[in-house]
Amino acid sequence: MGATACRWRTGIRPSTSERRISGTLADLRPEFREGKAALDLRAWLGDAPRGTYRLKVRGPLGRRADLAFRILPMLEIVGHERLYLPEEAREAHLLVETDAHTELTLQPGATDAQVTLQEEEGTRRLYKVTVGVSRADFPLRLARRTDRGDSVDVPLWVPIRRLSWMIVLSREQALAPKWRMAPLRLPLHALEKAREPFLLVDLFGGAGEKLEVTLSLQDEDDAVLQEQEGRATPYPV
Repeated sequence: MGATACRWRTGIRPSTSERRISGTLADLRPEFREGKAALDLRAWLGDAPRGTYRLKVRGPLGRRADLAFRILPMLEIVGHERLYLPEEAREAHLLVETDAHTELTLQPGATDAQVTLQEEEGTRRLYKVTVGVSRADFPLRLARRTDRGDSVDVPLWVPIRRLSWMIVLSREQALAPKWRMAPLRLPLHALEKAREPFLLVDLFGGAGEKLEVTLSLQDEDDAVLQEQEGRATPYPV
């Protein structure tokens, strides 16, 4: 494997600098397991790297890879696993724990979102992030001062598991789909005029094999007029 690794050119560059470190794959002492290579980047980045990096690998026969990754000394996120349903359309919350030298703020230009420092104790900080019902993610920015006095910024978008859906009543709507995350009221005659109406539901992160969905038509008194079992179908959007 050593001779093969020497034929692969590798380069890595931090997003905040034009400085680029390059060499061969052999310089990183890769460990090959089941067709995959584990790289030790400490020789190039040091023992305490932080920030956003881009790794490029070029090999024989035109094979290549371009990988972006982020490194932070400490980051723990709680609350991102919750699923928000349309009938409970509400603000989404997230708890983020960092080390005492990292400041959590919002991405520049982010709206309908707020970051609050909840607790600071010893070597850790605990932040609470709140976003409105219109957002599908938490637009975060982590900033950390370096020994040189400058700041390393790491952008982080944490998606919100909001159940989204849409009703397709015409070909025009199918060609320009608009997913919704809040309840919608439609007059009955709009549904009756549609030749083949569809209700499409998207569960963020996959639905699982045993998911059962029932479409229920109800009147204003919540009495069930008609029910139909749903089926899982891929929808290209």
